[in-house]
Amino acid sequence: MKNVMVLLFAGIFLASCNNDTKMGGSRSESTPVSNGDSSLKLPYKANYSSQWNDKVSDKDLQMVINSYKYWQDGDMKAVAGTLSDSIDFNGWDGTSLNVTRDSLSHIWGKHRDSIGTVNIKMATWSRMHNTEKNDDIVTVWYDETDTYKNGTVDSARYADINMVKNGKIVWFSQYKQSMKKP
Repeated sequence: MKNVMVLLFAGIFLASCNNDTKMGGSRSESTPVSNGDSSLKLPYKANYSSQWNDKVSDKDLQMVINSYKYWQDGDMKAVAGTLSDSIDFNGWDGTSLNVTRDSLSHIWGKHRDSIGTVNIKMATWSRMHNTEKNDDIVTVWYDETDTYKNGTVDSARYADINMVKNGKIVWFSQYKQSMKKP
């Protein structure tokens, strides 16, 4: 299932790249990419890297997935235990922070305290190990419904990127799609 989701997102991304010139954008010079026995020419070169496999440890995957369960249960001490001493955080709302675990835990704790119940339904996750940079990433897709203590209900689909080093989350980036009906 996770391979189907990754292929689906990759196909959508590539389709959007192919439409770039129709949208007034420009294409860069084609960059040859080795694809097994054949050579694939893509219109862009990855700035970060395009060399990935799924060799992320079970322990790191479990730690990341547990962090969502801890959030759902309101166990902020356990959430903090999944974070590195310092963390880069990119929120769905444009927030970009490089903070200590304690600072981020305080920010998240205040927000979580305003929520009565959290219900998370995991759609899928993907392990991604970058062979060039030796980075481990767990990407998670899920639906979350928050019922705030004031009675407000917020439902959204999320896609989160969790970079893991030494068994802790060092970078977290979140993308949100509201599920509110028009």
